[in-house]
Amino acid sequence: MRPGTTPLKIRLAWAVAVGIDALQVFLLPATVEGGFSPVEVFLDVLAMGLLWALLGWSWAFLPSFVMELVPFIDITPTWTLAVLVATRGGRGAVPVPGEGPDLGHHDAGEKPPPKVVEAVVLPPEEPRA
Repeated sequence: MRPGTTPLKIRLAWAVAVGIDALQVFLLPATVEGGFSPVEVFLDVLAMGLLWALLGWSWAFLPSFVMELVPFIDITPTWTLAVLVATRGGRGAVPVPGEGPDLGHHDAGEKPPPKVVEAVVLPPEEPRA
C-alpha cells in the first residue's frame, strides 16, 4: 500500500473487489469465456484501475488480472483475494503525518521526553544461620 492510504480507501477497495467478483458471477453467461468476453475484460480493467487508485500498486493484483482472463477460473473471487493479500498485515492504514494519535514522535531539534522508570526496593536480606 502506498503512504496515505486511509481506512476509508481500504474499505472502498474491499467493496470494489467483492462487488466486481459478485458481478462477474451474476453475469456468468456473459463472462464465462474469460479473456474472450468484452464484459469480463471491461470489469477486470475497471477493477484493476480502481484498486490501483485506492491502494496503490501491489503485486497481488497482477496474478488476479491474469487469472481473470482464463475461462472458468474467472468465477473464483480473485479480486477479493488480491485485496486480502494487498492489505494483509496492515490492520488499518499507513499513518498520514498530522493525523491520528501522537506516538511519541518529536522533531529532530527537540529533546525527547524523559523516561520514567520505577524502582523496586527489596528489604535487606537477613543473615542465614
